[in-house]
Amino acid sequence: MIQLSQNEFSDFWISKLTEQQRKTRVEKAFKITRAVAYEQLKLIDQYIKKENPDTLKHMYLYETIKSIWENVDFAVSLGKGKNRRFAFYPARTVMENTFRLEYFTRQKNDVQEEIATKECLRICKRHYDNEKANNEKLATLEFKKYYDKFSQGKFPDINTIKEKELDPFPTMWSLCKNSKINGGEQWYFHYKGLAEESHGKLLAISMTKQNEAQTYRLSLMYLLVMTNDVLKNADYHLGGTTSELVVSAIQQAEKIVKKPI
Repeated sequence: MIQLSQNEFSDFWISKLTEQQRKTRVEKAFKITRAVAYEQLKLIDQYIKKENPDTLKHMYLYETIKSIWENVDFAVSLGKGKNRRFAFYPARTVMENTFRLEYFTRQKNDVQEEIATKECLRICKRHYDNEKANNEKLATLEFKKYYDKFSQGKFPDINTIKEKELDPFPTMWSLCKNSKINGGEQWYFHYKGLAEESHGKLLAISMTKQNEAQTYRLSLMYLLVMTNDVLKNADYHLGGTTSELVVSAIQQAEKIVKKPI
């Protein structure tokens, strides 16, 4: 197959392809990468069930990756209906989770476990405060029990700690700035755009309505780039057992996107 240079591809992508053709190519690319993602999830799930590790980090990893691909499926499904421009919602969620997952991966094992633990404790704390405020004594005790179970005495008492103290991740700006993902802090510009749309800001909504097909396809492209990194991330945690599948899938997906007419 003829390979286009980056400049040739940019001109070809903008000048030669219709919006429908761009959309179709990205959706086809997802079929390739998604198949590898499901294999990775199956392997992670098998490890958890077989080894039954006494840690939360493996469960955090599995649920985060699973959620990312569920959001991808949701975004792709939106392309078949009138609400496709709202694909910026799952695109933003995936971008956030991808950068957090990358941050998680670069930490040592004990820090990874702390991150996963804080994620559980934060949810317990939020529900505990709500049930306590509503004088629901049984539910309050239930969430305190879960908090104590996950905390194992390593964190302050649920009555004294604040929920914000249990947020294990830096801001998105910091995550982008310090990321090893190709593009680094430049991704923050795109994240802010997705956030504007998610918050229903007037100008952002007006812009998306002017070209809904372009908005949808752009969300798909964000998702494709992010999930390529997710595949690499999952393979790292699997000890490289899916590296050949990952490399092949990313290459095949790129060929689909860049294929000359």
